[in-house]
Amino acid sequence: MLTPIHTINIGNRIREDMGDIAGLAESINARGLLHPIVIDESGNLIAGHRRLEAHKLLGREEVETKTIADLTEKEKRLIELEENTKRKALTEFESSKNLLELAEATKEILKEEYSAPGAEKESERGRPSKPDSEAKVAERLGIPERTINEAKHHVSAVEQFPALESLGKKEAIKTAKDPDKVELYQKAVNEFPILGEAKLPADVVIQGAEKLRSAPPEVAQKTLENIAAEEKRSALHQQLIDEQYKQKRVVDNIIDAAGRMSGAVTEERWLSWIELQTDRIVIDVSASQVQRGIEELQRLHSKMKDALKGPRKVVKGRG
Repeated sequence: MLTPIHTINIGNRIREDMGDIAGLAESINARGLLHPIVIDESGNLIAGHRRLEAHKLLGREEVETKTIADLTEKEKRLIELEENTKRKALTEFESSKNLLELAEATKEILKEEYSAPGAEKESERGRPSKPDSEAKVAERLGIPERTINEAKHHVSAVEQFPALESLGKKEAIKTAKDPDKVELYQKAVNEFPILGEAKLPADVVIQGAEKLRSAPPEVAQKTLENIAAEEKRSALHQQLIDEQYKQKRVVDNIIDAAGRMSGAVTEERWLSWIELQTDRIVIDVSASQVQRGIEELQRLHSKMKDALKGPRKVVKGRG
């Protein structure tokens, strides 16, 4: 369903840093919108803020939407949290904070479901069931319980010692246990910010700061410049690798979807779908999407055939 963009109410969102909207807009312009944004029956945005902003950047007046009705405010928040928690663009600390909020929202929903009339009240060995236990929350979210506990320790560590936000989750948790080390780390990154930006282990940052303090000014400056240059090269290299594998996953998903279509798209199902569509615009838009999909698959098939004509080199990397 196409919805005028100006009628969609964005409201307050979790994500403040929108990331590379231009890159997303370029992808949408080239491949179309793979997943519609989600709104409620009143036109309030539930999920897909970045995709919506990309459409605005492209100058589009309408965007494909999926409407989910009869959701409580907690359920809407849960959907947004789930979407953001699974996004790679978030930092480790942002992911930990989102996961904790997601867990709290899930707890509330589990308690509401438990209190609903007619709900089954499970019990263990005659004791009352605890519907919002961390074990049940983790089960509902489909993640190990220890992941929630790690997120809790991570957020606690950074809230107590804000300088630890630049460290990875496990390193931040470990460092927070030693207040003296935290103080030395804080002093080091305040004096030499590039050491914190490089996301090095706390011990390495502390030792590096000591060496920089004792080195001649010109040597210290050159060292800092080298660290900054290396960090930039490393970040760019990682960005290129991530982008390559992100594109690979997109194609993997397309191939998987094509495989699932085999035998599933029967004439009976197509006719039934068409008969249920009362809006000709829906059929027209869907037909255009199907046509674009056919063209993309034909191009992909052609590239695959070309690749089989020559020798294949083995590339080592992530699977």
